[in-house]
Amino acid sequence: MNRPLQRQQRKKKIISEENKPFYANLADEPLKVNRIGTCAICFQRDDVDIIQCPSCEIIAHKKCWAQWAKTSNIGIFYVFRCHNCFNLLKLDEKYVFNIHSGKEPTKEEIKKIKQQDIVNYLYSQEAKEEPKIISVEDPMEIDPDVLAAIESIKPKKREGPKVKVTICPKCSNISMSVTKNCSGCGYPLF
Repeated sequence: MNRPLQRQQRKKKIISEENKPFYANLADEPLKVNRIGTCAICFQRDDVDIIQCPSCEIIAHKKCWAQWAKTSNIGIFYVFRCHNCFNLLKLDEKYVFNIHSGKEPTKEEIKKIKQQDIVNYLYSQEAKEEPKIISVEDPMEIDPDVLAAIESIKPKKREGPKVKVTICPKCSNISMSVTKNCSGCGYPLF
């Protein structure tokens, strides 16, 4: 066996299944950053998925650290060392697995999507996967029988004298009748 291959096999760390929870609990989760910053791994400046090491406060994209975890993990693929301070960090296991397997779009693909007109991008996605008819019935359609029943019910007209609400300008008493004088002070309302 040649020497470089032997070194690679020796460098690969193996942690038993029973010890994995111990190391995963030792690792810190990166903190979310809600501001524009420069990723310390790819040197791109933006505010999309920027996270921060809780130990040294260096910031990087979540995807960049997930990719960094390929070469800097400790034997658990989602637990790795910070590239700046070597603090143990961990990301979501499914997220890192998706990044490593290529299911998540890369930063180049996201940048390409942002630069591309959204309509053209959607057309290109439809060309890859043809649209499928999910439902043939209109969910907003009203049943004709229900519509006929609604139209047959008409609001009843109210008959009788209309009630007037008046406020006395002298004493501010509210009168709700058809009287011509205020019931509080006797002031003529009309």
